Amino acid sequence: MSAIKAIESGMLAEQAVRYFLDRRGFREVTHNYCVHRMGEVDIIVKRDETLYFVEVRMRRDQSSYGTSEDSIVPLKRKRVLTAANHFIQAYGLQSYYTEFWAAGVSVNTRERRVRIKMSPF
Repeated sequence: MSAIKAIESGMLAEQAVRYFLDRRGFREVTHNYCVHRMGEVDIIVKRDETLYFVEVRMRRDQSSYGTSEDSIVPLKRKRVLTAANHFIQAYGLQSYYTEFWAAGVSVNTRERRVRIKMSPF
């Protein structure tokens, strides 16, 4: 897959997850929050007094490399946590509870189906 196609696929996966969360009553705070050279959070949503930091991962069809969620390695987790802590401090949101989720997006191209599985990490 070309770099442009990979970026487009990632953007579509993030849009699907944002729609998925919105339909379930989560309010988007921001997306693609980046701390230069330290980390990034794909989606930040809020419900009640909890902030959810969501890392979106996508796989096409069945992969022999494991699930989308399995692709979040310890270094990526650390970078998401760093960006989340920066966001909380920058916007004075220390009173909120926080949760970290992986949004695994699986695309079955034959059946033209998208599956989104949310799991804490």
